[in-house]
Amino acid sequence: MKPTAHHSRPGELLLVVDDDDHICTIMTQMLEGLGFRVLTSLDGTEALSIYEKHQAEIALVITDMLMPFMDGSALILALRKINPWVPVIAMSGFAAQRAKAEQAGGADTLFLPKPFSLSGLEDKIRTILPRPGKPSKP
Repeated sequence: MKPTAHHSRPGELLLVVDDDDHICTIMTQMLEGLGFRVLTSLDGTEALSIYEKHQAEIALVITDMLMPFMDGSALILALRKINPWVPVIAMSGFAAQRAKAEQAGGADTLFLPKPFSLSGLEDKIRTILPRPGKPSKP
């Protein structure tokens, strides 16, 4: 089945963070198929640097929770210091990571259990990204 671009603004830039380069590659293909532009990072420290450089453009960060150097929780907390309203989707194959993601990110963080389908990913993105006409936070 061919994916459909249901998100609100074609061409939005997303940052994908996962220490598995194979997952980054697959996520990039999935997201580009939905019409997004994608930046990737293999660790939280690098992701934070990328976000600082491109924060005005990045509409959403999708991060794995279990990574070396800087895990997903620490990355989410660091991102919130830069931009308290950055939307984040935290992903993990371990259900216990949901509570850590929610604790780190609050209401602007959704949890996506691994493995997931393209439609599951797309549903989370549509849930978290602002729609046209929806006021954004300052």
